Amino acid sequence: DINEDSENHIAVSEKARASRDPLDTHEPPPFKDQGALYFFRPDWDQELPRFNQDARNNLGEGQVWDFEVLKPRLSQGEIRFTSVQDIPIVNDVVLINLSNTTPHDVRVNNTYSFRSVSTITRLKLLVGTKSFVEEERRKCIPSSFALHQNYPNPFNPSTTISFDIPQESQVSVMIYTLLGQKVATLVDGVLAPATYSMVWDVRANGADQVATGVYLYRLIVNGSVVSTKKMLLTK
Repeated sequence: DINEDSENHIAVSEKARASRDPLDTHEPPPFKDQGALYFFRPDWDQELPRFNQDARNNLGEGQVWDFEVLKPRLSQGEIRFTSVQDIPIVNDVVLINLSNTTPHDVRVNNTYSFRSVSTITRLKLLVGTKSFVEEERRKCIPSSFALHQNYPNPFNPSTTISFDIPQESQVSVMIYTLLGQKVATLVDGVLAPATYSMVWDVRANGADQVATGVYLYRLIVNGSVVSTKKMLLTK
């Protein structure tokens, strides 16, 4: 929301090597609370592990580019992909946010908007045949139901709640007072297997209706409570 980080590239080149090579260039160090996008490769350089370019020797059946977005302000972010048309049309191009693993088809929409759930958001760009991309996507599906601690906590006025769904299920995420009064419903419906992140902004309930204090949030799957956690709203 306060800066852009526009010089980041993936590449396929005969000059590239499996290890670090001259095509793999460093990302400038982050400045104060500005955001940054980079490839985190401590195997290339332990002291300066952030790179703004990651080149591969060939695409083959497919490649996975892991990268991170640093956003200390936990603000809304946007990733824009250019030159997607230069990737052979026989290959799928899919983005996976590991905090919210619903796949994003970059060929359909070259802009991806997201809300940070922690200072660092980890993502994967999958480029390859349909079978390769589908297999890599399945690896991102969680193996069990889980409810994660909200972030930030304590919070004001909003926080993000993440949870894992390993199989298609009827899912509800509810927020309650300590006395059991329901305050908000973040989701109530059938969800596909994935990791999800939902934002609770108390202003949506009316700021005067939500008091400072401890709240409970609960993951309910197919009518059964899976997990309940606490969070603290400060004002």
